Amino acid sequence: AQGAGAYPYGPPPGPYGGPGPQTSYNGLAITALVFGIVCCVPLLGVVFGVIALFQIKKKGQRGKGMAIAGIVLSALSSLLLVVSLFTGFWKDFGREFSEGFKEGAREANVTAGLEPGDCFDEPGMPDDSSSLEQYEVLDIEEVSCDGPHDGEAYARFDLPEGEFPGEDEVIDLADERCSAEVTAYSPDSWKVSQHAYYTYFFPMEENWRLLDDRTVVCVFASLTEPDPLTVPLRQDKDSLDAEQLAYLEPAGEVNTALARIPFDMVEDDLEGHQEWAAEVAEELTGFSEAMRAHDWDPQAAPLAGKLADEVDAAQGEWEKLAAADGVDDFYLQWGEAELALTDETGSAVALRGLLDLSTERPDIDDEEYVAGVGAL
Repeated sequence: AQGAGAYPYGPPPGPYGGPGPQTSYNGLAITALVFGIVCCVPLLGVVFGVIALFQIKKKGQRGKGMAIAGIVLSALSSLLLVVSLFTGFWKDFGREFSEGFKEGAREANVTAGLEPGDCFDEPGMPDDSSSLEQYEVLDIEEVSCDGPHDGEAYARFDLPEGEFPGEDEVIDLADERCSAEVTAYSPDSWKVSQHAYYTYFFPMEENWRLLDDRTVVCVFASLTEPDPLTVPLRQDKDSLDAEQLAYLEPAGEVNTALARIPFDMVEDDLEGHQEWAAEVAEELTGFSEAMRAHDWDPQAAPLAGKLADEVDAAQGEWEKLAAADGVDDFYLQWGEAELALTDETGSAVALRGLLDLSTERPDIDDEEYVAGVGAL
């Protein structure tokens, strides 16, 4: 599995840490390993493996371990084939060896056992894991959520069957689903945002092809790395009353939309950013409508109405952002839209306090994360 998606709980700056370039795997190395595993074509794995080693050294590619494994396994299969001519056990052994090897490889998938609610340490995590570089996850150790831990799994799902769609597509699919799953696991965004950002582990291409590994694991990681998380972040939705849910559910839709900001810079994807702004504007409209439609407690009703008016004003700024005329205009309007949503919606704090929800608005350094995190 690979780590990707270093997202604060709200608009992300890019994956854990972003879809940065990686050295490609040598195709012949993968082929050599396949022939070694299949264990039915003598010496081809050796031939492909040797060629792959030369190419890897020359081009600086990845896959040396697979090439060597292919050579060894193919050589062993050739030897066993000779032996089988005299013993007659080749068919059964070949099938059992291949199945056993694949099963062992699946068990070696370090994220295979992570389920929602599990907390873990990652001994091999690089010091700069929240930078814009991906890395291969080498080891996961499950630990108690009540003590210090590197991460907490909050969702798990399989990507659609078929050919590997490419790393960018895998990241897009993983991010869309993981961002949507956050509020189902932890409905109060402000409570989570004090501690964590969301990220995910996604399958590597060779695991997808060889082992049919299509699993994505969504996790929370510490917002103040290298300091670990120290408390479980799961919130029991059944413990929330109707008033609290009437606020948190539409607020969660807004925060999820904010989290779907495009990875690319505005100048590289203006249309994508405009579509994102339009989605946020639509969710803000839904939030205002929900605030006015709910039959609030008499004390909460005036605050809910005032907040709806404030969010309507912010929604207008986000509509302007969606209609920005060019990159420069988008950047100028973006500041206005963010301020309208974060600085001009003070009734959110008052209403949250009345509803006995978290009132500590996330304070994220704008130089590190974009504004709007846990806005409502």
